[in-house]
Amino acid sequence: MARRNKIGSRRYIATFFAHDGTVDGAGQPTFNDPAAWQQIVTGWYCECLATSGGETLRGQQVTAQTKRVLYGDFAAVRSVSARMRCKVDGIVSDVISVLDDSGEKREMRVQLGEEQ
Repeated sequence: MARRNKIGSRRYIATFFAHDGTVDGAGQPTFNDPAAWQQIVTGWYCECLATSGGETLRGQQVTAQTKRVLYGDFAAVRSVSARMRCKVDGIVSDVISVLDDSGEKREMRVQLGEEQ
């Protein structure tokens, strides 16, 4: 993972989307339809670190691995969860996890998976 420079490094702006519950004719969620995703959080300033990642096969299940990690203020992204998508620099990715590393509710870490 890249080295973190905390001060002055929040040069990226992230937007988070949540699925609105739209289903197709067969009753399945329409995750591939961009119109089915609503903006939840916009204008979240963060730092973006690239990681090496991919997918690993464990047993009969494919598990996602982190491609990018975002760090930013806690208060703005309290409502973000792992069932959402995030757009940073025009790239949309699935949110893998949302963590408050220190437990102080000051800084939030958001891990992103593969690009959509």
